[in-house]
Formats: sequence, C-alpha cells, structure tokens
Amino acid sequence: MGAKEAIKQALLDIFAECHILGDAPFAVGNVVAGSVSGNYCDVQPLDGALIKKVRLNAFKEKTGILVTPADDSFVVVGMLSNTDAYIAMFSEIAKIEVTFSDGNTAISIEDEAVKYKDGKKLEVEIADGKVKVKKDSVSLKDEMDTLLDTLSTAVIATPAGTGAFAADTVTKIKKVKTNLNQILC
Repeated sequence: MGAKEAIKQALLDIFAECHILGDAPFAVGNVVAGSVSGNYCDVQPLDGALIKKVRLNAFKEKTGILVTPADDSFVVVGMLSNTDAYIAMFSEIAKIEVTFSDGNTAISIEDEAVKYKDGKKLEVEIADGKVKVKKDSVSLKDEMDTLLDTLSTAVIATPAGTGAFAADTVTKIKKVKTNLNQILC
C-alpha cells in the first residue's frame, strides 16, 4: 500500500470509528489537480459526484489563515448546506497564507518561497536561495548595486589633483557586489 492509499484508509478508519461518516455532512476525497482558484477548489469524493467550488476556509473573511491543499491530496470536506462546502482537513499542503486583522499585512509560505508584505509597502521575499527587499519602488539590491558601482568608479579629489581607488580596492568592491548578488535579488 502506497502513502496516499495509507492516508486514505487512515481517514476512512478514523471516521468509521468515530461514526462521523454515514449521514453526517462530511466527505473524503481528492483535490482535483489544477482546480484551485482564489479561495476555492474542486474535490472528487471517494464515493460520489464531484463537489465544485469548495471553500478553502469555512469563513469568507479576508483575514485569518488560509491553507491551500496540494493537488490530488486527500481532504475532508465539511458540508454547510447542499450547495456550500469547505475543506475541514487536508493531508498535504501547497501553500499557507496568513492575513492579519488590519487586512494589509500578510505572510505567504509555499515550497521554497516565503513572502511578507505589510501596509507600509514593505515587501520581503525569500525564494531560489535569494532575498528580495523592497519598499515602494526602492529595491535593496538596486540601491546596493548603485552604491558599489559608484564607489568602484569614484573620482577622488586630492591636493595633487584627481585620483581613484587603488586597483585592489576596486577589486574588493566588485567582489562584495558579486557576493551580494548571490544573496539579494
């Protein structure tokens, strides 16, 4: 028995033991691949007709925690009515979004990516082994690049006339820029 089959059987066993299924307003099924759209997905129950537009959260508020189940993962669907359902439990997660009560601050976590955004237009993103920091249209990487480029080409006024950084200093500045570009995006 594979992992998915084991999860499916464990969910069915738990519900049977607790007498949750039967006439109760719950169904066990799989998230239809590619069906997640906004705060909804489609679920194919193990023993029934497709349930379309299942809410990812029981509540319709724009704040709180929103968990997006992975495609083809097993979920438990709670039926609020004959036409309104929500994901009550899930076996695999594709993404978690937390939106705080002010509605402006949010954190998003998915495989190999974390994003933070607040109401003051600060954005931080960690993805592909790099960090992106922006406030409004100002990027930390762009500002660091500008600073290091300016330093490496700086003309220095001296009593004897104009000068520049020594070649080894320019090499060090360029090395710092290369290292920062491996971290920042």
